[in-house]
Amino acid sequence: MRGCRLLRLTPGTNFWSQIKQAGLDKFLAYSTVYQAISYGALLVCVELVKRSTATGEVAWSTLTAALLTLLAAIPFYSLATWLGFVFNYGTSVLVKQRLFYGVLNLDIDELQLQGIGQFLSWLIESETRQEVGLTRAVLVTLAAIPLIVINLALFIGGDILIGSLMLFWLGVTTWLGYRLCQRCITLNAHHTEMITALLERIRGHQTRLVQENKWHEADDREVADYLTLAQDYDRQNLIVWVLIPYGWIILMLLGISSDFVIQPGMSEGGGFELRFLAFVFGSFQFQFLALVIPDIARAYAAWRLIDPIQRAAIQRSTQARAGSASNEEIEVPQDDLLLPQNVPLIEGRGLNFRYRIGGGRPILTGANLSIYRGDRLLLEGPSGGGKSTLASLLIGLQTPESGLLLLRGLDRPTINEQVWRQRVVAAPQFHENHVLNASFAFNLLMGRRWPAWSTDLVEAEEICRELGLGPLLERMPLGIHQLVGDQGWRLSHGERSRVYIARALLQKADLVILDESFASLDPENMQVALECVLRRAPTLLVIAHP
Repeated sequence: MRGCRLLRLTPGTNFWSQIKQAGLDKFLAYSTVYQAISYGALLVCVELVKRSTATGEVAWSTLTAALLTLLAAIPFYSLATWLGFVFNYGTSVLVKQRLFYGVLNLDIDELQLQGIGQFLSWLIESETRQEVGLTRAVLVTLAAIPLIVINLALFIGGDILIGSLMLFWLGVTTWLGYRLCQRCITLNAHHTEMITALLERIRGHQTRLVQENKWHEADDREVADYLTLAQDYDRQNLIVWVLIPYGWIILMLLGISSDFVIQPGMSEGGGFELRFLAFVFGSFQFQFLALVIPDIARAYAAWRLIDPIQRAAIQRSTQARAGSASNEEIEVPQDDLLLPQNVPLIEGRGLNFRYRIGGGRPILTGANLSIYRGDRLLLEGPSGGGKSTLASLLIGLQTPESGLLLLRGLDRPTINEQVWRQRVVAAPQFHENHVLNASFAFNLLMGRRWPAWSTDLVEAEEICRELGLGPLLERMPLGIHQLVGDQGWRLSHGERSRVYIARALLQKADLVILDESFASLDPENMQVALECVLRRAPTLLVIAHP
């Protein structure tokens, strides 16, 4: 098998289209219909009760019909609730896929500006949106639909006053909910800033304690500001909890007072039973809305906070659709011998680049380069001169503002971004490379394939020994399968550097870029590692300080 096709929509496409493809729209439609039927049956029941007592004597047959109608509504309401939560669970899966997809496609420059507190906040708020937002949205639907049904019945029955009051109070409820959402967004933003600052200050606590004067004053001000915002949010929350349910009761008491002052049945609309139903049932539903709206506000604030993740998913999906046609047709030759000798492996013409975040001066201006198969290149320059930036362009992590960058005579949109990164690999600078908390074999072969084949493991061990990591393999009880990382076997600085080099070599790429990979090695280990790299890399670019 050469590959597979993705038959479902990518997670970043239109969310409603994903819901339709998953068949969840049917659950939503059926849930809405069954709710309308159940509450319509409730209205019929009220009308039958009214008729059963219209003559002054109880008509037991009509009253029995009313009871049967009410019992018949129970299965419809139960089914509507069940279908609503099935829709909720299915949508939760799509939301998870969308968030994962967005995280994996976040802009690199944007990521580098975020602290660990920002990522922690994204994690917490994404859980809030998924677990709280979707569930409460279903509950709000369950509460709003009966109010709308009763409101329509009031207008149809000619009770314009009570219908207008209910419509007005629904508007007031929406407005109060919106105000609470805005307070929650402000509180969340400040909370995120506090988490980010706190985690950074914990890391540098000793330095601040020794060197920074009055280091606690800024912390106190932030806490005081957060307390003010929290009090404002709590006041708005209290208004929602109290005003929505009890304000409705007061409003309805004023509206139906004529039914108690004037002879019953003589007031406008003449539908006292329907008014009383709107009063009692509306009280329960508005009380329910008052309890749910704060959670909806939290979910909306969470949605606003993780908006960069969603935008990354949408942008990536748009790019995938735009390049899908060319990606299906173009194939890069697998044999380097098929590449004519006069055609560069990598060619750049007039490359210009500046970091989008924050603007600033251009890092590269009018850069030209040609790298041929078998070249051994050394790129030297001062810190901040653009060496690592050029490497990020060559491996496809960054896109030049202008100019032309070709691999085997084809640009990156034509070849496909994934194929480009398989052909040009790098061992980034030490602070940008990581040993993951997994087996030593996984850390070596993660860029090749996993699960690894036996031949992969043999080759990985050979390269490790060539790089001088043989004693390390012999010391580890499980050898190449030993767990390494923060929760496993601890690797030294030099051992990590050689792991990064081995990881790049094992990807079998056309061009290997080593960005200051030898800087942390002593002269003896550096000589051993350099000899291994020169033997193993088809084409090599080494970045170093002069």
